[in-house]
Order: sequence, then C-alpha cells, then structure tokens
Amino acid sequence: MVALAAFDVPQPTCLILRAVTAALDEAVQEADRALDRRLAALTLADIAADARRLNAGSGLSLGDAHHGS
Repeated sequence: MVALAAFDVPQPTCLILRAVTAALDEAVQEADRALDRRLAALTLADIAADARRLNAGSGLSLGDAHHGS
C-alpha cells in the first residue's frame, strides 16, 4: 500500500473544518486504494513495453535513452 499524505487536523472545533477534513480523508483513502490497484497490476513487462513504445523512432537504443540523454 502506498501511503498518501493524510490531512491530520487534531480535533478541529470548527464544524466546517471537520467536514472538509472528513471529505479530504475519504478522497485520499479512495485515491490510495486506486493507486494500490493500479500498481498491483503493473508489471516490468508493461514498463518495458512503454519504454520501447516511447523510444520507437528516436534513433537511440534503450541503453542510450536513459537519464534524458
């Protein structure tokens, strides 16, 4: 699981702040779950295929195409 930044407001007394914090916490948790699912489905083969696709037509070998060269 990838931990995204939490909105940690210790015991806010303002009702609006509490509602906003709850909404943000829910959104962050939902995004975290979605990212976990996406990363769990990602393989090295997917990354290699993307690298080949991005490199196609560049005239570089994959070994030459690292670090923005």
